[in-house]
Amino acid sequence: MSRTNAQSEASRRNGALSHGPATEDGRSRSAQNATTHGIFSSQVILPGEDPAEFHELEKAITNRLEPTAEESEIVRELIVLRWRIRRCYSIETQLCSAPVSENMTEAAQQFTAMDRIGRYQSRLRRLEATAESRLKAIQEDRQDKERARQRSEDEAAMQARVLRNRIKDELLRQGILNDPTEETTTVEQIMGVEKLPADLDELARLLNRTVVDWHLRNDGIDPETGDSLDESDPETEELAAAANPDVNSIQNAA
Repeated sequence: MSRTNAQSEASRRNGALSHGPATEDGRSRSAQNATTHGIFSSQVILPGEDPAEFHELEKAITNRLEPTAEESEIVRELIVLRWRIRRCYSIETQLCSAPVSENMTEAAQQFTAMDRIGRYQSRLRRLEATAESRLKAIQEDRQDKERARQRSEDEAAMQARVLRNRIKDELLRQGILNDPTEETTTVEQIMGVEKLPADLDELARLLNRTVVDWHLRNDGIDPETGDSLDESDPETEELAAAANPDVNSIQNAA
């Protein structure tokens, strides 16, 4: 049955006369209910809560988890969940410290409120555990990739050292490098590069050119112009054959 205009107006007037719960217990329950519903409020820090305490919690969790940009959102979620769990503890403490009403109905409401807080805590802890699992999966994946990249870099560095030693041995064999300690001249300086190429074919070509050019200069021939180089001269062909480095040993180093 629909209400008449007169009934609606009467209800409005009666509501305007209400000032909330009249007894102390009633006002206490009303305040508890408002705070309880604030557990899942979109507002992170509620009135009466300490912003400095929240920021301390935020700093502690962030420093412990050390999130990347990708992980920051989940860490923020964990911070808010932990803050709400603390809020539950605070409300639970208030409920436990409040005297139990002698009125059976009011006492039942108090116990119902405590049970509700317990269920809220359980829900928040489940959400927290889920977020922690997601974060752990992301961090483990990132760490696996970092370890794989580090292994790859270590293997590449080891291979580079092996190849450099092979190059050094060849330069010593050819008589191009006279000081094994490389105190005066390094392998890179002799080969005219700041860093030896990682590509084996390129490295072999560079070594071959370095050795041939060195022998040509040693015999007074300009390797750039080749003006005095007579390809039909048997002595020149013998010189080129003698200068040919052991390229195969360098390529097999890998």
